[in-house]
Amino acid sequence: MNKSRPHMYVLLEQAYQVKIASNNLDETLWQQEHTVTSNVYGDRYLSTNAAIAATQNRKTQLELTKKIEATYSEANQALQAYTEEARNVEDLRVDLRRMEIRYKVGAVSKHEVNAFGLKLKQAEAERDIAALKFYAMQEKAEAMKKGFIS
Repeated sequence: MNKSRPHMYVLLEQAYQVKIASNNLDETLWQQEHTVTSNVYGDRYLSTNAAIAATQNRKTQLELTKKIEATYSEANQALQAYTEEARNVEDLRVDLRRMEIRYKVGAVSKHEVNAFGLKLKQAEAERDIAALKFYAMQEKAEAMKKGFIS
């Protein structure tokens, strides 16, 4: 990757939609340059087509830029959610160990220990879901590097 340019611009260059829009613009400009018209209206028509293609090209780049930013933002949020869930699981494990010690000395019932164990299982499931969401966002970001931006 070129270090002198921001990562987003490299992704845009590789995006299929940008390549299509750029090809459309190139074709329109080629038509404008290589078409001989018999009147001023033909020249205006070709100029208008070129302006429309250029505008569509810029619009495509802006839309894809928004999608790229949204994807990286979602990936960052997914990572933060996973980190928080992992922290919750570790806190609940420590609390469960304390509950087991209290059970051994007779301060709490087995039912309370089992209920706390269930909370830990739920927290582990939430952590695993957060990990899957983060993985999905990573794969989406990898697909962008290959040219697919959705």
